[in-house]
Amino acid sequence: MDAAQVLSIMKYNNPVYTGIPNDMLPEKVVPRFIKVCWRPGKEPVHDFKSLVSPVQYTHLMDLTYIDSTESLNGFSLFVYGLKITKILDWWRHKEMHEWIVPCIVKPSP
Repeated sequence: MDAAQVLSIMKYNNPVYTGIPNDMLPEKVVPRFIKVCWRPGKEPVHDFKSLVSPVQYTHLMDLTYIDSTESLNGFSLFVYGLKITKILDWWRHKEMHEWIVPCIVKPSP
């Protein structure tokens, strides 16, 4: 998941073909068709194994299986409740870029 590649997608947009207006922000477009597979979605979580309990680790690993806005909100509350800087920094990075979380998980509207 290379941010530069993802966010440059509009350079190649043909609105007649795609139906996506050229003035649409890439951050709004990419979650429509990019789904990050489980490996890059989960890979950073492996670094947290020694920082949390086995149950907490399993919950963190379930990130890529979130399928509702409610579950996503619960996951975020769980992460913030851990109060572990390394994990908080990882999650804040995901939240800081509005396109990353929707490309990892696909919550229903």
